[in-house]
Amino acid sequence: GTRYSPQLHVVPPSLLRAGENLVEIGLYGEAAFWSGLGRVAFGDQNPVRNLFRAQNNVENGYQFGQMLLMFVLGTLGLALWWVRREDKLAFWFGAGSLFWASAFAVRIATLGIDIGAWNLTTSIIVYELTPIFTVVATLRAAGRRSWPIEGLLWGTFLGANLWMHLDRAGAPRGLLFDGLANAYTAAVVLTALWLFYLRRKDLNWSLYVFLASVLLGALLPIHDVLRDAGVLDLDRDRKSTRLNSS
Repeated sequence: GTRYSPQLHVVPPSLLRAGENLVEIGLYGEAAFWSGLGRVAFGDQNPVRNLFRAQNNVENGYQFGQMLLMFVLGTLGLALWWVRREDKLAFWFGAGSLFWASAFAVRIATLGIDIGAWNLTTSIIVYELTPIFTVVATLRAAGRRSWPIEGLLWGTFLGANLWMHLDRAGAPRGLLFDGLANAYTAAVVLTALWLFYLRRKDLNWSLYVFLASVLLGALLPIHDVLRDAGVLDLDRDRKSTRLNSS
C-alpha cells in the first residue's frame, strides 16, 4: 500500500540487547500487485535518516514534477478545446493529462500511507484509463472515429474494473489489471504507428511531437507494470546495508 515510498522506523534502545537482534517485518498488499520489500538499511540514526530523506526527496520530486507537467498540459489542452470546440484532439489529450495528474496528486498526498482500494484506483487511472484517452486522441489526430475500437476499449475497461471492485475476493485482479494495462499499452503503440503510416506524406513538427509524446508515454510505465507483476525486483541489490556514523 505504500507504492515504493521509503519507510523510516526508529527502534528504541530498550528493545535491543547485546549480540544478535531479530527484526520481523510483516507485509501485505493488493492482490492485483506483487508485493515485496526493497533493500533495508540499518544502523545509527543520523546516516539512516539522511538516506531516508534523500530517497524520499527523489520519490516526491519525481512524482510532483510529473504531476505538475501533466496538470499544465491538461489545462492548456482543455483551454484550447474551449476556444476551438471542433478540436477534439485537444479535448481528449487535455482530459487524459488531467486524469493522470489527479492520480499522481493522490499518490503524492498519501506517500507512505496505506490507502487501501485507492491504490488500485489510482493505478487504473494511470495504466488503463489514460491509455484509452490517448488512443482516442490519436484517432482524432487522424480525423477518424472508430466506434468498434472505442466501444471495445471502454467496454472492457468498465466491465473488468467493475468486476475487480465489486467482487474483491473472486475476481482474478492481477490477471485483469496486468492484462488490460498491457493490452491498452499495445493499443496506444499500434494506433500511433498507424497514424504515422497514414500521415507519412504530410508529417509536420507538431505531429512529430505528438507521436513522440504518445510513444514515450506508453513505454515509460512498462517498468512499473513489470515490477508490479513481479518480473523485475524491487531493488537490484536485495542485501541489507549497515550504515554507521562517521
